[in-house]
Amino acid sequence: MLILIIGAGRLGFELAKFLSTVGHQVVIIEKDKERCGLIAQELDVMVINGDGTNLKTLEEAGTDKADTFAAVTDSQETNLFSCLLAKKLGAKRVIARIKDPSSEEIFKSLGIDAVVNPELTAAIYMEKLITRPSLLELVTLGKGTAEIIELQVNHDSPIVGKSVGEINAPQNYSIVAVLGDDLIIPASETVIEPGQRILIIVRTAAISKLEKTLKRKLRL
Repeated sequence: MLILIIGAGRLGFELAKFLSTVGHQVVIIEKDKERCGLIAQELDVMVINGDGTNLKTLEEAGTDKADTFAAVTDSQETNLFSCLLAKKLGAKRVIARIKDPSSEEIFKSLGIDAVVNPELTAAIYMEKLITRPSLLELVTLGKGTAEIIELQVNHDSPIVGKSVGEINAPQNYSIVAVLGDDLIIPASETVIEPGQRILIIVRTAAISKLEKTLKRKLRL
């Protein structure tokens, strides 16, 4: 997959590093010439010193062949403009970094396929880790309407010895995996044992109901 990234700041660098590591073809466009040199030394990606809002630069970078075009500079306006140009040139999918969450609907109405606010995402994630001390891992789904959480089952947990069918409340939450020595996709009769980790998909609005079942606070 060919992925073009506009902006080689911390976010752009880490994104390029990860994508290139897993085998994608990555092209970075960055205005800072010195930064370009550093990126070229550290990553196995193509680095172009140029302006991501310059039509000629985007054409030379192969934007028309890009499977994904991600504008992740610190400037929300730059990200919007470069994405609009990339869309016009034929990029299959464009993603823009935003700083103002209220801009999301405007960006999407203009044809931006997806937007991301890394600062807000990180803050929400940290809040959940802070206020849910028993949480091992979290994935938020559907604009925050549901979550997949990972919990450690301790010896004194009230769900030890109970079957998945006894614990599940299908309209609100459901155990989707049990992790021990092996991964178990649980059946209704699967019994929860101490030392296991469980993955639960839960409606965000039903967190309090899940708390009562587990008899421990996921949220303070």
